[in-house]
Amino acid sequence: MAVATDIQWKIATSAKGKYFPIGFAPDESVADTTVKVTAGLRAAESSFGIAVDWPVSPSITTKWIYTPEEVAEKTAITQYILFGLSFLGRTYIILQFSSMESYHYRFHDEADDSYPCLTDGAGNYSVMYQSNKPRIVYISGNSVSWWLFGYLCTKYFFIN
Repeated sequence: MAVATDIQWKIATSAKGKYFPIGFAPDESVADTTVKVTAGLRAAESSFGIAVDWPVSPSITTKWIYTPEEVAEKTAITQYILFGLSFLGRTYIILQFSSMESYHYRFHDEADDSYPCLTDGAGNYSVMYQSNKPRIVYISGNSVSWWLFGYLCTKYFFIN
């Protein structure tokens, strides 16, 4: 599976109030991220939390790292890439991952901050963030079905 190089970004907010982008491929249908969907939101009871050890690659990489079976079964994340990118004196951490399900994920780093991403099914997703301890150590989430007035909404990203 190739790594997307033409990612478009929307701004979200971490658990500690830091702004960070969430990426999507330009050919995906993306709803306005400022829309708050409350009517008809139905969340499945399936929630999870699992410890992981995802260190940041010391260099930019396009090599996917496959998740262990336990992580894939619990989170529906089958592979990921995590690397830093320096730009104008700042380092940005880029997490790309493949999900097989619709989930509201939270990726927790060693600095005890978390970065949400809401997926709409099988596909590749990206989150970019800044952290002084960027290693991902925990993933939490729950499966979510988005129904609004009887219509399945496409590609919403969670904004705090």
